[in-house]
Amino acid sequence: MSVIRFDSEEIADILKSLEWLTFGYDNSIDPVIPLEHSEWCEAEALEQRLGEKRAFNKEVYLQNKLVWWIQRVSASNQLAYIWQYAHNDSVSKEIEKLDMDSLNGKQLPTYKLYSLLRSLRYNLYTNGGNCFIQDKDLTFLNGIISGLERREATRKFEQDKESIEAMQKRLSEVKA
Repeated sequence: MSVIRFDSEEIADILKSLEWLTFGYDNSIDPVIPLEHSEWCEAEALEQRLGEKRAFNKEVYLQNKLVWWIQRVSASNQLAYIWQYAHNDSVSKEIEKLDMDSLNGKQLPTYKLYSLLRSLRYNLYTNGGNCFIQDKDLTFLNGIISGLERREATRKFEQDKESIEAMQKRLSEVKA
């Protein structure tokens, strides 16, 4: 087992893809991002409380929560990498703070995002089982992975259903 340090480009791709899946661009099947009901309620309460006093955008607020989360996950991955390879003098011992303004991620296909997130989860642990991510953040990551699994299963079910219906139609035409 080895630990891979995710670079800022991979993190940017993950963030861009999660933003796309979260904020209405492709939420046709079910929400992938497990933002808790309380977080949506918190954003709505802030929106109502601050409404006329200052501009408040619920989507931006929740997007910022996603940005803060990916920063913590990235730092946890880097720390696991440093911990694993601390004996190697050529390994940088610094944790790179992501400059979110300069990140230009690209949207990944769902299967690629799923694979990258599973790899990221695996690479949060050292060979000795040390992990430096908060339980809340790991639960959030697991929820995203589960959401992507549900989405893929639903997509495959719909494809299979369409194939079966097409075969049944052809079979009935042949019989007629």
